[in-house]
Amino acid sequence: IICSGGSVQNIDWMKIRANVFKFNLNIDTNIENVSLGSAILAGIGSNIYKDDKDAFKKIKNKFKVIKSNKKYHKNYINYGIKYNSSVEILSKLNNIL
Repeated sequence: IICSGGSVQNIDWMKIRANVFKFNLNIDTNIENVSLGSAILAGIGSNIYKDDKDAFKKIKNKFKVIKSNKKYHKNYINYGIKYNSSVEILSKLNNIL
Protein backbone atom coordinates (compact mmCIF):
# COMPACT_ATOMS: atom_id res chain seq x y z
CA ILE A 1 0.00 0.00 0.00
CA ILE A 2 1.38 3.41 -0.97
CA CYS A 3 0.46 6.33 1.30
CA SER A 4 0.82 10.04 0.75
CA GLY A 5 -0.61 13.28 2.04
CA GLY A 6 -0.54 15.08 5.35
CA SER A 7 -1.33 12.05 7.53
CA VAL A 8 1.95 10.33 6.59
CA GLN A 9 3.80 12.82 8.77
CA ASN A 10 2.35 11.10 11.86
CA ILE A 11 4.45 7.93 12.11
CA ASP A 12 2.38 6.53 15.01
CA TRP A 13 -0.79 6.80 12.89
CA MET A 14 1.00 5.07 10.00
CA LYS A 15 2.08 2.22 12.31
CA ILE A 16 -1.53 1.76 13.45
CA ARG A 17 -2.71 1.72 9.83
CA ALA A 18 -0.05 -0.85 8.88
CA ASN A 19 -1.11 -3.09 11.76
CA VAL A 20 -4.83 -2.76 11.02
CA PHE A 21 -4.36 -3.48 7.30
CA LYS A 22 -1.79 -6.21 8.05
CA PHE A 23 0.36 -4.84 5.20
CA ASN A 24 3.56 -2.84 5.06
CA LEU A 25 2.96 0.80 4.09
CA ASN A 26 5.18 2.57 1.58
CA ILE A 27 5.28 6.25 2.38
CA ASP A 28 6.17 8.33 -0.64
CA THR A 29 8.81 10.93 0.11
CA ASN A 30 7.59 13.07 -2.81
CA ILE A 31 5.33 15.81 -1.46
CA GLU A 32 3.86 16.70 -4.88
CA ASN A 33 1.93 13.49 -5.48
CA VAL A 34 -1.12 15.11 -7.07
CA SER A 35 1.06 16.72 -9.74
CA LEU A 36 3.04 13.50 -10.17
CA GLY A 37 -0.14 11.45 -10.58
CA SER A 38 -1.40 13.86 -13.22
CA ALA A 39 1.92 13.67 -15.05
CA ILE A 40 1.86 9.86 -14.95
CA LEU A 41 -1.67 9.75 -16.37
CA ALA A 42 -0.65 12.20 -19.10
CA GLY A 43 2.42 10.05 -19.83
CA ILE A 44 0.30 6.92 -20.14
CA GLY A 45 -2.28 8.74 -22.27
CA SER A 46 0.39 10.04 -24.65
CA ASN A 47 2.18 6.65 -24.82
CA ILE A 48 5.34 7.89 -23.07
CA TYR A 49 4.71 5.00 -20.66
CA LYS A 50 3.11 1.69 -21.66
CA ASP A 51 1.11 1.49 -18.44
CA ASP A 52 1.25 2.41 -14.74
CA LYS A 53 3.83 -0.29 -13.95
CA ASP A 54 6.12 1.02 -16.68
CA ALA A 55 5.74 4.59 -15.36
CA PHE A 56 6.51 3.63 -11.75
CA LYS A 57 9.52 1.59 -12.85
CA LYS A 58 10.94 4.58 -14.73
CA ILE A 59 10.14 7.22 -12.11
CA LYS A 60 11.69 5.31 -9.18
CA ASN A 61 10.15 7.20 -6.29
CA LYS A 62 11.75 6.80 -2.90
CA PHE A 63 9.61 5.29 -0.17
CA LYS A 64 9.92 4.99 3.57
CA VAL A 65 8.55 1.60 4.65
CA ILE A 66 6.41 1.20 7.77
CA LYS A 67 6.35 -2.49 8.59
CA SER A 68 3.20 -4.20 9.78
CA ASN A 69 3.40 -5.98 13.12
CA LYS A 70 0.99 -8.86 12.61
CA LYS A 71 0.73 -9.64 16.33
CA TYR A 72 -1.09 -6.32 16.86
CA HIS A 73 -3.58 -6.95 14.03
CA LYS A 74 -5.85 -9.14 16.19
CA ASN A 75 -5.86 -6.50 18.93
CA TYR A 76 -7.13 -3.87 16.49
CA ILE A 77 -9.77 -6.25 15.14
CA ASN A 78 -10.95 -6.91 18.71
CA TYR A 79 -11.07 -3.15 19.39
CA GLY A 80 -13.20 -2.76 16.27
CA ILE A 81 -15.63 -5.47 17.39
CA LYS A 82 -15.94 -3.89 20.85
CA TYR A 83 -16.44 -0.45 19.29
CA ASN A 84 -19.18 -1.72 16.95
CA SER A 85 -20.95 -3.42 19.85
CA SER A 86 -20.83 -0.22 21.89
CA VAL A 87 -22.20 1.83 19.01
CA GLU A 88 -25.09 -0.60 18.55
CA ILE A 89 -25.98 -0.47 22.26
CA LEU A 90 -25.73 3.34 22.35
CA SER A 91 -27.91 3.62 19.23
CA LYS A 92 -30.61 1.46 20.84
CA LEU A 93 -30.47 3.54 24.02
CA ASN A 94 -30.70 6.73 21.99
CA ASN A 95 -33.81 5.43 20.22
CA ILE A 96 -35.44 4.56 23.56
CA LEU A 97 -34.69 7.97 25.03
